[in-house]
Amino acid sequence: MSVRWIAPYRKNLSSDLYRTYGFTHLMVNADFVSTRVEESYPTEEFETIVLKLHEEGFSVCTMVNRMFTQEELPVLDVFFERCRKLDVGAIYFSDPCCILMAGSYGLTGKLVFNQDTILTNSKDIQAYLDTGIGGCTISREITLEEVLYILDHVKGNLELMGFGHMNLSYSKRPLVQNYFAYIQSDCDPSAYYELEEESRKERFVVEQNDQGTHIFTKDLLEITDELPLLQEHGLQGVRIEDKYLSDAQVAEAMKWIASGGSIGAWKERFPEDSFTKGYFYEKTNITK
Repeated sequence: MSVRWIAPYRKNLSSDLYRTYGFTHLMVNADFVSTRVEESYPTEEFETIVLKLHEEGFSVCTMVNRMFTQEELPVLDVFFERCRKLDVGAIYFSDPCCILMAGSYGLTGKLVFNQDTILTNSKDIQAYLDTGIGGCTISREITLEEVLYILDHVKGNLELMGFGHMNLSYSKRPLVQNYFAYIQSDCDPSAYYELEEESRKERFVVEQNDQGTHIFTKDLLEITDELPLLQEHGLQGVRIEDKYLSDAQVAEAMKWIASGGSIGAWKERFPEDSFTKGYFYEKTNITK
C-alpha cells in the first residue's frame, strides 16, 4: 500500500493482523464526541487503548464528528486536552468550532476536516487548509473527474473514504420517530429502517440514536481500482469506515486492500453484500 490507509480499531482483531495487512494507522473512537461509528469507548478505556497501540508502534487517529451545541463545548475542551496528553496523531472533525478550540492545545496541525458531503470544490478545501489544519477529506458525493481536479489544484493533505457504507445525511432531529408519529404508527427508534427514493435506484439505511438521524448507503463503497490514479494526482490518505461492518468484514476489507482482492472473493464470504463506486461515474441527482 502506497497511500496511507487508516483502519478502524477493533478489540477482537489482533495487532498482528493489522501489521500483516500493513495497517499502521488505526482509528480509535471515544464516546460522546464520536458518532456514526460502529465502536466507541468510554474515557478510561479510550486512553488505555491509545497507550497500548502507541507502545505497539501504531499511529492513532480519532473521529470527532459530533455537531456541538454551546452547552457541549466544555466536553470538547476536555477531550482535546486528553488528545494532547495522549499524543493522538490525527483528529477527524466535522464541526468548524474544532478549528478554533484545538489551537489552544497545539492540535491545529492534527485536525482533518471530515464533513461527509460538504467539501465539493477546490476553493472551499484550500480555504480550510489555509487555516493551518492538517488535512481535508474530499466529499464522497462528487465524480472522479471532480476529485482529480481538486487533487491537482489544492496544496495540502487530501484524503478520501475508500471503503464502507457512505453517510449521506445527518440531522440532530429524531426524524424516524417524527415520521412514524406523522403516519400514526408504532416505531422502534433504535431499529434500522430502509429508505428508497423515487429518483434513485438504490436503498438507504436510516438509523436514529441519541445524536439524531443518520442515513447511509446500503451498498458498500470501494475505490481500490481507482487508487493508482488518485495517488498519481496526489491523494495521501484513505479510510475504511466501519459503520455496520462486523469484525470479520473489517478483516476481509484489510485483506482485500493489502492483497488485491475482488468483489467475487468478498461475496463468497458475505453473499448479501453489494458494492458501489459511489458517485465517481454518475453524478448525484442533485446536479442532474
